[in-house]
Amino acid sequence: MRATRVKLLLAGLPVLIVALTVSGAYVFWKHMTQPLADVRRSTLTVLPVSDTVAKRAPANESVDVRPHELPRIEPGTVIPPKPAGGTRIVLHSVPRVTEGDIAKVPSSLSRLVSLFHLTILADVVPDPSIKPAHYRLTRVAVGLATETKGREMIVSTKTLGQFGPKLGFVERSSLAGNEASLDQALQVARTPTMVVFDATAIQRIAGRNQHVIHRHAVLVSPTDGKLQTFVWALERDDAGQYHLVDGKVRRLVTGAKEDRKLYVDAGLFTFGLPSQEAFALVDLPPGDDLAMSPQLQRGVESTLQTADDCLGLERLLRSATAATVAK
Repeated sequence: MRATRVKLLLAGLPVLIVALTVSGAYVFWKHMTQPLADVRRSTLTVLPVSDTVAKRAPANESVDVRPHELPRIEPGTVIPPKPAGGTRIVLHSVPRVTEGDIAKVPSSLSRLVSLFHLTILADVVPDPSIKPAHYRLTRVAVGLATETKGREMIVSTKTLGQFGPKLGFVERSSLAGNEASLDQALQVARTPTMVVFDATAIQRIAGRNQHVIHRHAVLVSPTDGKLQTFVWALERDDAGQYHLVDGKVRRLVTGAKEDRKLYVDAGLFTFGLPSQEAFALVDLPPGDDLAMSPQLQRGVESTLQTADDCLGLERLLRSATAATVAK
């Protein structure tokens, strides 16, 4: 009888090991994708998104500096979207563990890291009442895409039965965690031709994985409808003031598929499992860094509490872009 029990135990060990590995991956991923502590959101009155209002907003809409939830891309949307219409890709990022202590990351977690792809879309429309055509930015929305049947599609936990591939327990939990992270993204300002939004991130800066705020500014040219996207990293001090990190304001390659490289720091592992801070973005998305001036630095560090702040930032970004192109 004892020999039989030993045989049964040995036969069951592989199953037990697999179960522990999967559950460990789930616990780790759920922890890793928990929204970063966002003191700003807890102290602000965040207005719910209203896609209907945004789409019908007149061309002469006033500047809005109230924090809003960022709209989500509709599940089932194929990426890239159909050429017809005014929807454009701002950014489509595929994360991948590429640097640091890569050997510490199990293959199951590496697969999860690359499974869901951050996607940002912008809706651009011409105002028919103005001749020649005057373009405006009606909406910037975010979502998570994954490959299904040879194409990229936006998915959500609420519509998995309708859109997207069949996912197991761990993959669904990973998707839920990523969605919780998207919930932390806030639209902080907008004009008829610019939307500014913040997202929390962990980035590798000066040899350390650091919590930062990635501020995004999406601008449309009113004359030809072309998009420009800028991203920079900010830190916020105890007084609520922002400070530019690493001195970079980057104009992105708009519409490009980003190979989002991640750095793994084994010094931030506990009992063999990485903490939330163990994974960090290697850099901002690809593009060209703007020439920094004192005026531009003050603009990108602004708290954007007034319409003048918002309009001033838009003017500075457009001027800095023109100067960069001229060179």
